[in-house]
Amino acid sequence: SSLEGVLKILKKKHLVDSITISGKDGALIVSSEGNGSSEALTGTALMNYVASEMPGSESIMVKTGDGWKMLMPFGDKIYIIKAASEMNQVEFKALSKEIEEHLKSL
Repeated sequence: SSLEGVLKILKKKHLVDSITISGKDGALIVSSEGNGSSEALTGTALMNYVASEMPGSESIMVKTGDGWKMLMPFGDKIYIIKAASEMNQVEFKALSKEIEEHLKSL
């Protein structure tokens, strides 16, 4: 889709490895890597669990063997970002807002 192309551009601009967007129900909306269905389900489940245990949580950052996985709800979606280094909250929100602008224009 044209949104996948936009995600690939934003991935390079923001120096991240992948961008996956899911609905709050775990359904994949789009991924910079093409097939992000399991990423969407896992990320949504993790976000929902943390939100139930710690209401008001804004984001989750997890250090993995090959970098960072960052999750953040934004509107009715969940953004799942993989990167070699962590993003701060301001960078994460800026990326999310930029993607939202492209979603509105489609």
